[in-house]
Amino acid sequence: MAATVDGVGPTSGVGPATGTGPADVTKLDASKGNATPSIAKGLYASQGGPIRSAQKTSGPSGVGLAPKAKADIEKALAEVNEAKFQMRVTADRLIKHPHDDDLHLDLVKADVVAQRTLKGARANLGQVIAREADHSSSLRSSLVLKEQRPASKNPPPSATKVREFEAKVINDTPLADRDEVAGAILKSKELRATGELARTSAAMLAVAKTKNPFLNPSQTEERKSILADVREYVTQARPEEAHLAPNELAEAQLARFESVADSVTRLADKFDPFLFVMLKNEVRAGMVAASMNLDYLKYI
Repeated sequence: MAATVDGVGPTSGVGPATGTGPADVTKLDASKGNATPSIAKGLYASQGGPIRSAQKTSGPSGVGLAPKAKADIEKALAEVNEAKFQMRVTADRLIKHPHDDDLHLDLVKADVVAQRTLKGARANLGQVIAREADHSSSLRSSLVLKEQRPASKNPPPSATKVREFEAKVINDTPLADRDEVAGAILKSKELRATGELARTSAAMLAVAKTKNPFLNPSQTEERKSILADVREYVTQARPEEAHLAPNELAEAQLARFESVADSVTRLADKFDPFLFVMLKNEVRAGMVAASMNLDYLKYI
């Protein structure tokens, strides 16, 4: 029998959206006076909670990317690589001509332009991948409330299908370019995190008021995908963090968690408190998996 932590057993695949009931909800021990987790407006909660294993998502299926999607992504990636090349050329010229005052100013200006071009190319790569993920998914988000569907001309795609598409993109990318593509996808996860969490919270709060306060299997699976997205955004180390000491990396991860947590708790009365605990546990699990200093978990 699996052990419980803080009075909570391991979560299952399908459970109630909020409140008490079968596991899949992080249910706090009422005997400890914390049966309902508290969340402060604009400030992430600091109460403890069980640490559970990170959600697993399926890898890319055997079907590759559609030809048009593959071509568009490859074109955007080629623009990133060209911008990186031009920046290296400019940087090399600056190094080779340190005392040429007439040339130096022109090279500095060229370097600024090259950096701006690279930043734009990387943003475009992320946008192209996000657009193709949207187009590739005929399944739209199961977490959009029924009353919102008629007004939503283009409901967001299923988060589960987006993750599957992104896994295919990384799998189809040559090894030399995978870090660049993974970085673009990580940025996409950051940009969509608040909206995805807000959508999940609204769905959980809505079904909690019904006679059957359970998310359906599709919604539960999509919630897992969304929590996994946030976990990866927060805990995955960036190339520029390779030189950081473990405590510095943990602080960078905590800063990312605080940013997400603040964004979703500014309207504390409208964010499902049990989803917030699940979010904290997902990030904790990611930090444990990364062998971080466990002392930092007390800040989540």
